[in-house]
Amino acid sequence: MTTIVYIANADSHDIAVLALDAATGELREQQRYATGGVVMPLAASPDGQVLYASIRSEPCRVLSLAVDRASGTLSHLASALLPSSSCWISTDRSGRFLLSASYGGSAVAVSPIDAATGCVGEAQQVVPTEPNAHCIRVAPSNCYAFAPCLGGDVVRQFRFDASTGRLEDNATPAWHARPGSGPRHLAFHPHAPFAYLLGELDAGIDVLVLDESTGTLRNVQTASAWPWP
Repeated sequence: MTTIVYIANADSHDIAVLALDAATGELREQQRYATGGVVMPLAASPDGQVLYASIRSEPCRVLSLAVDRASGTLSHLASALLPSSSCWISTDRSGRFLLSASYGGSAVAVSPIDAATGCVGEAQQVVPTEPNAHCIRVAPSNCYAFAPCLGGDVVRQFRFDASTGRLEDNATPAWHARPGSGPRHLAFHPHAPFAYLLGELDAGIDVLVLDESTGTLRNVQTASAWPWP
C-alpha cells in the first residue's frame, strides 16, 4: 500500500501531494494542489477521505478537499469561513466537528462537518482564550478538549459534548505551565492516559497524566528537547 504525504507550502500557496516508496524512502510528486491563499495547518478526516486545509490569508477559511483513494490526489469539495487566521485545525474523534485555534485572535472555535459530504461548515462556536491559542485537541474519550495558549502559559481544559460539538469550561478551567514556557502543541498517548506538551519558548516537554473522570491534567515529568544538559 502506498503512503501519501501532504505538505502545506505557505509561500507558494499550494499543497504538495507526494507518494512515499516504503522500500527506498523516495518521495514522488503526484500533484501540486493550488489553494489560492497562504495554506498552513492540515488535518485529515478519521476515515481519510477528506483533507482539511486552513488558509491563513484573507478571507481566512478552511478548504474541504476530497482525497482520491487510489492516487491520494486532491479535488475541491467546499470552502467555509473561519473566525480568524487559524494556526491549528483538527477533528474530534468522530469526525463530526472541526476544532481550530487562532494565535492572533486568541480564541478556539468549533465548526460542524456534514456527515454525508465530509465538508466543514461555518463556525458554530467561538471561545476566547488566554493570549495566543496555538492548538486544540480532544482526548481519546472525545469528552474533553485541551487548548495550549502560548502567551498565557496555560492549557485550557474544556468539557466537549460530542453530540453537539459544544465546548464548556471544565470545573478546573486551566492547567498552568511554567511561566515563560510558551505551551504550543499537545499530543495524546495512543493507549495510555498521558499527554505530551511542548513548550516553544523553553524547549520543555511536559508529561501530563489525564484524569479521565474529571478531564484535568497533572504534570508528572518535565524533560528538555535540547540536545545538551
